[in-house]
Amino acid sequence: DRALTWDLHNGAVSQSWKVSPGFVNEAAYSPDGQQLFLVRKELVDGSRYPSGNLPPDRFPRIFRAYDLLSKSESAEPILELNGFAEQTYRAQVGSNGLLILAGHEPAVDGPRTSLREVWDLLKKERLWSQPYDFPNSSFLELSHQGTRLLRSVRTDGAHAEIVDARSGVVL
Repeated sequence: DRALTWDLHNGAVSQSWKVSPGFVNEAAYSPDGQQLFLVRKELVDGSRYPSGNLPPDRFPRIFRAYDLLSKSESAEPILELNGFAEQTYRAQVGSNGLLILAGHEPAVDGPRTSLREVWDLLKKERLWSQPYDFPNSSFLELSHQGTRLLRSVRTDGAHAEIVDARSGVVL
């Protein structure tokens, strides 16, 4: 697989990077254009796409974050997140390098736990994590700048709140 950027004036590929096969691709340029963040779910060994028909005990998943502009031909991860990636259904990255993940922890005994996590890709640290009820109408949206997060707060999805993405504090 390859990650590509295009020249929008002539439609030609302007840059290309080799990456492992993956899903849940999200990308954002930093405001100064010096970084291009790419976040995706991959298999730990990078051998194939992390499709649902591959048993996770034999084919563990991982979320990898790349800064594509830091390397020329082959992208190297700037952050790898194990465990949480198995059941992740949503990822978003802001231009400030904040990453929001939403998904489920694997259920061992009893119901699964759904989580929302926010990571700082540049500092390589988790800023906060929050369990929540997983409703069918759940939504989560990170602002382009990565400063605010709109999230559902009731299981019916009828109510939402805006929070500071870095702290998790309701605004």
